[in-house]
Amino acid sequence: MKKFIYLILIMTVWVASCNPYDSQIPRQMVGNYVDPNNGKWEYGFFEEFAIYDNDFWDYASVKDSEITLSKASGEQISLKIEQSDDPFLIVNGKKVMKYNTVLEPNTNNFSIQYQQFKGIEKDTTMFKPITYNIDTAVIRIYIRNTAKGIRSFSRRNNNRVHTVCVNNNIDSRFYCVPMLSSNDHYGYRFEFKVPVLGVSELPMSALLSDYGYYDELSINYIVEPNDTLMFYFDEDIEYIRNAYELINCITLCSGGNYRFNTEKNATVGLQFFGVEPNGNLDSLAKRFNNAIDKCAVPVSEKFKKIVNLKFSNPIIHNADSMQLGINESDILQSHTEFYFGILCDEVYHQNYYYQSSLDSLAAHPDWIVKKGWTMQKDFKQFLRTHPNIPNQNYADTISSEPNYLIDVQKFRDFGFSDDYIEFYRLKLAVDFFNPDYENNHLQDYELESIMRNIKRADYKAYLEDRINFYKIFNGSM
Repeated sequence: MKKFIYLILIMTVWVASCNPYDSQIPRQMVGNYVDPNNGKWEYGFFEEFAIYDNDFWDYASVKDSEITLSKASGEQISLKIEQSDDPFLIVNGKKVMKYNTVLEPNTNNFSIQYQQFKGIEKDTTMFKPITYNIDTAVIRIYIRNTAKGIRSFSRRNNNRVHTVCVNNNIDSRFYCVPMLSSNDHYGYRFEFKVPVLGVSELPMSALLSDYGYYDELSINYIVEPNDTLMFYFDEDIEYIRNAYELINCITLCSGGNYRFNTEKNATVGLQFFGVEPNGNLDSLAKRFNNAIDKCAVPVSEKFKKIVNLKFSNPIIHNADSMQLGINESDILQSHTEFYFGILCDEVYHQNYYYQSSLDSLAAHPDWIVKKGWTMQKDFKQFLRTHPNIPNQNYADTISSEPNYLIDVQKFRDFGFSDDYIEFYRLKLAVDFFNPDYENNHLQDYELESIMRNIKRADYKAYLEDRINFYKIFNGSM
């Protein structure tokens, strides 16, 4: 027995003190490399693969002065490697710097480590205007969890979820994918292909959390149509139980909107510290704008726009969705879905609607079917399980309002295009298949009307996918 315990102790010390798996490149070379002038992520060289140009590459060959990378498609690239003073390498004639920095949170400014990249240039680009197409974006992620110590092994698959959340202009969806390779020993690689319509948000904490927690961040990562993004998270330091603990991560991103996503990382202290207990958004907006004004490096126009949007209206902030990109000839001098929602409410309150029924749809076959009021499932359960709440019985006695119809001509009268009307029809249809709410039952004739009036193939496919997901989620398929 003593020999067995002794052997276990020896193995524990060995595992804790070294990496037990082989490396295809020199160990001193392992890490991420950025442009030392502006911090842009250029390369990731790891034991079993490399990261370059927003993609994962295999090592085809490794020599002292040259590394050849390849992909399954047959594409190859050669990198001439020259050693330089630590922490630098020269790759294909360009000096790059090894990056292993955890950004220290600052409650009133961008992280000082980010501001030290004096070569960051001004960025005046703006978000793409919406085209009403449901496009695809590719999200690649490497979560580094180095094989050092027993703890890294114990947490490798401990309640690990493999989902990423995407908030687009239609709804919020969780997408689950397997790891790209089950043979990776030092972390996890993922590739998500997600639908985006306009600017979409990527709350990452659901992916990073060991327990699948979902936290609302003041500012999330963003993705646009046809983007390819690469993210790196090094959680070797500590568990990532929620979004707040991202401050303990080494974080990097590249690809479309890498600048915005990097700025988001650099403001994690602003997002989580110093917020007034009453959640005063005016105070938070002032701190953000003060930080932008005194930042030692230029802040992108995209980031400024999101700050002004997120913290100028509490409904947008609390809904945790930017909903950017819809621009109907600047009808409302705003690109936010929130103001379109006000307009829709105006249509509603002016009584330009009918209660949905077989007869009313027969009389108005092209009108939009909208869900009546429903209660969020979590809130209903909260009411049921808290006996001291005066309206406890409210959860079981309330009846949902009936579905109703909206006159599409009134939207045309306001100046909305038929493209927007079809988009809005899809958006309201998707809302019927949100598993988080006690949904009103959608009658067959209502669904038939929706499908008949949605002409776009990509919209139909999106709605059908949402319906199937809803059925699976509720165990009816």
